[in-house]
Amino acid sequence: MFYDYINRNFTYATFSLDKSTALNYLIIGTLIYYLVKGILFLGWWQLLVNMEEKGKERIAKQKEAIQKMRDTSSISKA
Repeated sequence: MFYDYINRNFTYATFSLDKSTALNYLIIGTLIYYLVKGILFLGWWQLLVNMEEKGKERIAKQKEAIQKMRDTSSISKA
């Protein structure tokens, strides 16, 4: 009884999928996949570039601080 109700009221949900429609869906799906993959790749790339710049700045500050400590210690010894 329940299945008769579904078959009678939801017949519009059934559709036929021919080869050209399936090929179109496959092409669209593939293009969307590579679009999302490219956007994620660009996002990760920008994130890594920013991290690298911040790391280089941090290393430069550390080297400068070490050099400053060496200069002050060599002045006080003389």
